[in-house]
Amino acid sequence: YQGVRNYAARGIGLFRSEFLLTQRGRIPSEDEQCAAYREVGELAGTDGAAIRLFDLGADKMRPEQEELERNPALGLRAIRYCLENDGMLRTQVRAVLRAAAATNLSLVLPMISDITDVRRTRRIIDEEREDLNRRGCANGTLKIGAMIEVPSAVLIADKLAREVDFFSLGTNDLVQYTLAVDRGNDEVAAWFRSLHPAVLRSVKLTLDAAREASIPAVVCGEMAATPVYAVVLIGLGARDLSMTASSIPRVRRAMAGINTTRARAIAEECLGCATADDVEELVRAQLGEEWPNLFPPETLPAPKGKG
Repeated sequence: YQGVRNYAARGIGLFRSEFLLTQRGRIPSEDEQCAAYREVGELAGTDGAAIRLFDLGADKMRPEQEELERNPALGLRAIRYCLENDGMLRTQVRAVLRAAAATNLSLVLPMISDITDVRRTRRIIDEEREDLNRRGCANGTLKIGAMIEVPSAVLIADKLAREVDFFSLGTNDLVQYTLAVDRGNDEVAAWFRSLHPAVLRSVKLTLDAAREASIPAVVCGEMAATPVYAVVLIGLGARDLSMTASSIPRVRRAMAGINTTRARAIAEECLGCATADDVEELVRAQLGEEWPNLFPPETLPAPKGKG
């Protein structure tokens, strides 16, 4: 994390708690989790860290000999898996609450598709906080955020924004679910288009809903970590980007060199395009002309045939 500080970044935008799992099916104990989250919070300091609930699927947790789900990306995973495994969820919630007693932590709910899932999780958090208080265990206040990764969350983002304290916009899954393209399948890789107009409109709807509700929205994923895409995100209204430490220098350099008003105009033009090819051509031409020193040709979207 010292490297992150050296790049003048602030906080930990998304801590993937499932990385704590060291072997198939074994969930760390409450004390083990609490120690890990406390360490993360101490590293982040006053800027804070967002802990995402386990983004797991039944395919990763079942014994290997059991039959796997046919389509795990649309199956029992993320917040659904957490809610169906009440004991696991409550253990993790208690661990985060305890760690938040001495550090600045928030909690992110993954793959929210329905406000009911937010309300169910909030009730569990409140119940576990009350239990910790009864037992005299120190715990802290948590801000609760929703991962915006599926179209249903985008379409109800205005209502969802009233139920949470912030949004984390997960662009990798948002592209996958919006375009119905498995990002791990090489046979359909050509259809995975981050600059597809439907994706950009989804991002804009989400950011607008957050702004109207006066809550923060952090954009995560490869779009946030790619300078060309980051320009479009800034133009769409994004102000907080979360990425791996290694991506910070190049994104920071690009953001420092652009004009936000021009980025906004370019993004507006992108929203008017009909195809991903059109958006990529526009971005290639506009960014290459406006900021050639920041965006040499090899960093821009490669030309594709017109369809």
